[in-house]
Amino acid sequence: MDGKPILRGVIGALIACLFVGSTYAFSIGTSPGVLDIGEVDPGRTYDFEFYLLTNSDRDLIVSLGYKSPQLDLFRKNHTDVYRFIPKESSNAEISSWVKFPQNPTVVTSTPGPLIYVGGQPIRPNGKALVSLAVPEDAEPCYYIGTIDISPRIVGAGAGTGVGTIGITRFTFVFKVRGEVTGSYRDGIVVDMEGEREADDKARIDVLYKNTGVCTELVYVDRLSIFKDVGGYVTTTKSGPTRVEPGETKVLSTYWVGKDMKPGNYRAQATVNYFTGYTYGEKPIVIPEIITRPPPPGGVLLAGPCGIPTDIILILAAVLLIIYWLDFDRKWLLLVLATIVIIVVGSILMCNMLPWWAILLPVFFVFLYFYWKS
Repeated sequence: MDGKPILRGVIGALIACLFVGSTYAFSIGTSPGVLDIGEVDPGRTYDFEFYLLTNSDRDLIVSLGYKSPQLDLFRKNHTDVYRFIPKESSNAEISSWVKFPQNPTVVTSTPGPLIYVGGQPIRPNGKALVSLAVPEDAEPCYYIGTIDISPRIVGAGAGTGVGTIGITRFTFVFKVRGEVTGSYRDGIVVDMEGEREADDKARIDVLYKNTGVCTELVYVDRLSIFKDVGGYVTTTKSGPTRVEPGETKVLSTYWVGKDMKPGNYRAQATVNYFTGYTYGEKPIVIPEIITRPPPPGGVLLAGPCGIPTDIILILAAVLLIIYWLDFDRKWLLLVLATIVIIVVGSILMCNMLPWWAILLPVFFVFLYFYWKS
């Protein structure tokens, strides 16, 4: 049985789904782009608004939602259009502080009357209302947040798609008043411990304590492991973890490979909290026996460095189907190569890349070979 027509039909249908309905494009933005609320008091609620502008010739319904800010904003002082000092800022999750009295909101195709926002004249198409409820125990730090806008056409029926060519998020900043004793953002490496999870896998935990007054987002930027007698062995890192003031949390890194041997080692950790670094060095021991086995499972996203067995099983099924349909041998090799890429990627790039970053290139490789054939 020749399965090539079937494959062409399936891929053609998938490609068509990507483009069918994406026939209407527009842009939508906000004014101001950034709002500096200023200093606020704990325990109070503050209402503010921003305007929506669009070039759409159809009315839109816009849904509003809070989004955490990009972490790059915490690497540079902003004192021109708005004031935000990263070294005095908090990485606390503030999504529960933000409410929208009217959500979704309507954005009309007809611009409104001329108004001035930040000294600039605009004709807004709509307005969004936001309520910020600051808790009594809010940390006396700077905060920054963004609001995502998701538009859809009013009255659009099934099958009507929207190809949006531009969306601008709204950003707001503020500072909570309060007395600060000590550093805004600081921390120390309290301890480091080694555990063995498998024959070729060890976990090195870095215990980090937040000694500042603002919540921090921290990660092990570099953990270098050296032989107790000898030289450099390997380097690993961890994913980000949110640590509140006075709290101590474990930042787990993983050493995977055949060179992972039991014994005495020396670990040097560099912990990054986005506005600074702290360092720690300590002897660690990797035991001969498995002291902390990983949790059972094999589920996608089951844990750091976990191999996604769900995806591998699906690919194995695809492999059998390709074999049954008697496809060209190169398709079998492609699927086998995909399985190898996923397994190797899950081991070498743990805590570094999301799964779509590994699977997306694989998809384009399949697409390329399909068109070449």
